[in-house]
Amino acid sequence: MKKEEWFASWFNTPFYHILYQHRDFDEAEKFIDCLIEKLAPQGNSTILDLACGKGRHAYYLAKKGYVVKGVDLSSESIDSAQRHFRLENLSFNVHDMRLNLDDERFAYVFNFFTSFGYFDTLEDNKKVIEVMSNSLNSGGTLVIDFLNAAKAVQNIVSEETKKLSNVSFEIERKLENNVLIKDIRFNYKDEDYHYQEKVQALRLSDFQSLIKNTDLSLLEIYGDYALNAFDETNSDRLIMVFKKA
Repeated sequence: MKKEEWFASWFNTPFYHILYQHRDFDEAEKFIDCLIEKLAPQGNSTILDLACGKGRHAYYLAKKGYVVKGVDLSSESIDSAQRHFRLENLSFNVHDMRLNLDDERFAYVFNFFTSFGYFDTLEDNKKVIEVMSNSLNSGGTLVIDFLNAAKAVQNIVSEETKKLSNVSFEIERKLENNVLIKDIRFNYKDEDYHYQEKVQALRLSDFQSLIKNTDLSLLEIYGDYALNAFDETNSDRLIMVFKKA
């Protein structure tokens, strides 16, 4: 029997959302505002939010008038999105980002907040890039927002404890075979839990290699959510804007 992939199990638990409940959504929305100002999409543009989580950012985009579809592997996240965010120009579906979305095409594909590089093989990364490209109209725009792996590797916090909603999360981090690994352990109602996150420490050069022999070209690179220039040593993010031929 095939072992369930870490993200399929962890992202579909309530504990994942407890641990990350304090994410800075104000910063995220300001990022989207900056991005929209930079890209200047038409008012009725179609947008795919690939790996949308609980859909807050897809909803924020839809409120601006864009026609938005959010997809995510987590059925719990999509159920939450469908319950809480209802607009005529907004839809959500459970979907594995390695699989094409039928014949749907979009003017923009957004992949926010390090929702890439979860996989064990290079082939899976290539599949996702292919899906992103196949999901775009000719001349469409892809934005991938990834962590700056160079800085992350140099600044690993090996151990920490976070107490949230009466759950004490014991977190250990390490780099192994160019993969950033986070082990998350906690006890809840006298039961011990252990989950693991794994993200490939992909650099800009890795993404450039991934788009070789595709119809995508890299246009812009930014290093933070204010869209300042990327610096490999100091930037927190690696935000890449691609154009489909």
